[in-house]
Amino acid sequence: MGIHVAKRVEKNRENEELLLNIFPPSIARRLKSGEKDIADHVANVTVLFADVTGFTGLSESMAVDDAVKILNDLVTAFDDATERFGIEKIKTSGDNYMAVCVYPVPDWITRTGWLILQWKSAP
Repeated sequence: MGIHVAKRVEKNRENEELLLNIFPPSIARRLKSGEKDIADHVANVTVLFADVTGFTGLSESMAVDDAVKILNDLVTAFDDATERFGIEKIKTSGDNYMAVCVYPVPDWITRTGWLILQWKSAP
């Protein structure tokens, strides 16, 4: 019986990790609690979308490992800045990055501005 419990605990941990890789933490929690149809109305929101212009062309002229390292360093810098300013990362896809900041987060517009400045200075 102990082995089955350990496997179930491991499977639950893997499922939670997968949810957090796909969804923002707030949505993952709601899904785990059994909520099925999640649609929120938000009156004041800032959506940030970054596209690393020219990265695809640049990456074609370098080793795959080098391109992955550059992109990983950039996404890590974006993640760190997003977390620092209390803004929610939504998705990364290749050389694109999306995040949102929603009122009533205190100073939500200011946070968004600071994040954009941090993103512009990322490696």
